[in-house]
Amino acid sequence: MVFLISKHQAPSLASWRPALWIPGIRDFHRAQVQWRLGCDHQTLMEVIPAVLRAGGFIVYSQDSGKITAGHLSNELQFLHHVTIRIARQQPSSVVLEVTCGSAAVCPAWVPLVLLFSIPLCWIPFPDCGENERLLEKIKRLLLVQGAKMNYGILMLDERHTVVLILTF
Repeated sequence: MVFLISKHQAPSLASWRPALWIPGIRDFHRAQVQWRLGCDHQTLMEVIPAVLRAGGFIVYSQDSGKITAGHLSNELQFLHHVTIRIARQQPSSVVLEVTCGSAAVCPAWVPLVLLFSIPLCWIPFPDCGENERLLEKIKRLLLVQGAKMNYGILMLDERHTVVLILTF
């Protein structure tokens, strides 16, 4: 359940993301992976926003090579910012760089959350594995929802061997 105040403050919190400003400190509450997907760029840029919305994410922006989204945690409504960027395009696959990080030290339901989060941007806080879980959720959504939408998506590992094939 998303609180009304969280829903209204999330876009401004997602655009500022004060907890991700300082390079050494943001690593405590950020996760980053690269995935190689065996499909073309255009199909992927159509599928990802629809898949994210179906999984409860809020898609903030989308351009030709980058998608930004947010996800509010269930209990305390912390905002997690997700950036999906196309790192490399190859003839038969696309390499995605996916980053997920906690946007602020304060939950999104706190009134005037930016006034508290900006001065506290230097505080390192753990995310207790929530960002890694969200990355796994996105991976699962891409494979499962991509199959439901009748898109063929190949997930390849680092040795370029097929891990899972969904074709129709």
